[in-house]
Amino acid sequence: LITWDASGNPAAVGVGTATHILTSNGAGAAPTFQAAAGGGAWTLIGSFSADDDATLDVTGIDVSTYDVHAITWTDVRPMTDDVLGYLRFGDAAGFDSGAYDYDNATFFIRNRDSSVQVTTDTNETGILLSGEGHGYQTGEGWATIMFFYSGANMVPTVGFNYSQLAHAGREQTLGQMLGAKTAAMTVTKVQILFASGNVRTGNAVLYGIKKS
Repeated sequence: LITWDASGNPAAVGVGTATHILTSNGAGAAPTFQAAAGGGAWTLIGSFSADDDATLDVTGIDVSTYDVHAITWTDVRPMTDDVLGYLRFGDAAGFDSGAYDYDNATFFIRNRDSSVQVTTDTNETGILLSGEGHGYQTGEGWATIMFFYSGANMVPTVGFNYSQLAHAGREQTLGQMLGAKTAAMTVTKVQILFASGNVRTGNAVLYGIKKS
C-alpha cells in the first residue's frame, strides 16, 4: 500500500497478516496493518457439549479476570425421564458434591395447570436447575442464560431465568433460580448432572464479562 510520510514523500506500508485491518497511527505517522480490536465487553471463552455423558462440564472460568461469567445452556436433557438436574461448582481439586454445600430457591409458573410454585432447598449436594423433573423425549429440554458471580466479598452465586419443556414440548415451565455455595471457593469450572442417568444432550457456551 502506498501512502505519504510526514514530509509528504511517498512511503510503502508493508503487507499485513491475514485478518488484520489498516489502522491509523495518528498525524505524521504512516498507517499499519494491526489485529482488530476486541469484540466488546463479552469475551468468548469456550463451548462445550454432552452426548450420553455422565456430566456436562464447563471449564475456563477465571475469577481473577472477570467478576461475572455468563453461560448459555441449551437442549439439556437426561437419559432418564423425570429426574432432577443439578449444578455444581469446581476448582483444581475437582467438583464439590458435599452434602451441605449448596443453597437455592426457585419460583416457577407452569402452563399445564396454571400453577405457581416456590421451592427452597438448603444444605444440598448441588443447585437445582428447576423446581421439577426434566424430560428426555424429543421436543423436551431445559435452557437458560446463567450469570455466575464470584466477587472478593461474596460466596460463588448463580442467578438465572430458565425455560423447561416437557411432554414433547406441550408443557412449558418458566422459572427463576438463585443458588449459592455455603462457603467461599475459587471456582474454575461448573457442571450439570442429573439425579440418575447420564446427560442425553446438552450444549453450553461460556463468556467472561469484563470488569471495565
